[in-house]
Amino acid sequence: MRAVRIESGRSFLFSFENMALRDAVRSNAGAKIFAEGLYQYLHGKKPLEQRFVDWISAIECLPRKQTLS
Repeated sequence: MRAVRIESGRSFLFSFENMALRDAVRSNAGAKIFAEGLYQYLHGKKPLEQRFVDWISAIECLPRKQTLS
C-alpha cells in the first residue's frame, strides 16, 4: 500500500491504472508479487535490462478484476 500512497500523491499513472494497482495489491498474493518484483528490479544482481523485463513480468502476474473488454 506504500506504493499506492506514493503514486496517489504524484499522479504517475492514469486514474484507471491507479485503481488497477490498488486492486492488485489489496490481496496478500498481489502485494507479495509487487513487492518482490520491485525489490528485484531495484536491488537485484541481474543486468538492468533483464531486471526491467522481470519487473514487467511481475506486473503482468498481478491479480486483475474482470473488465468489459
